Amino acid sequence: MGTIKATNSESLQHFLVRLHNEIRSVFPEISRIALASYDSETDFIKTFLQSNDKDISLKHYTKKLNEVPSLKRLAVEICHRVIDDLTNNGNSNSVHVSAIFSSGFLSSYTIPYYYDDGLFAGFLFFNASERSFFKEAVIKKLSVFVELILTKTINAV
Repeated sequence: MGTIKATNSESLQHFLVRLHNEIRSVFPEISRIALASYDSETDFIKTFLQSNDKDISLKHYTKKLNEVPSLKRLAVEICHRVIDDLTNNGNSNSVHVSAIFSSGFLSSYTIPYYYDDGLFAGFLFFNASERSFFKEAVIKKLSVFVELILTKTINAV
């Protein structure tokens, strides 16, 4: 694996693309990494960064957190979520689910993140092109990448 070092002038987008390339050298099944921020005044979560090899329509996707009970639970309970088979999950009529299906993502790993003061900040999403990809061993190996992404993101916001 190469060296991952973010420079001050490097955009978050470029950093995420480079880090995704490094992750794919270990886990080529990971097809997308995305970050969504949370605005507590409006209750909106908004995808603001994504690094994937497919053009999907979720780049600036917004939704009220209260309209997505599964994500709200993650934020409140401070826990991650793994969906082993996205083809058997959720309402296939939603914009989000339709975009995920059409892009060929088959499993996901979602982590809520928080500011230093404990306030909820948003979500980090990993999507894979393989069902049941995010086993405990994979999640453990991803943990250092998760820390890098979140540290860079929180420090830049």
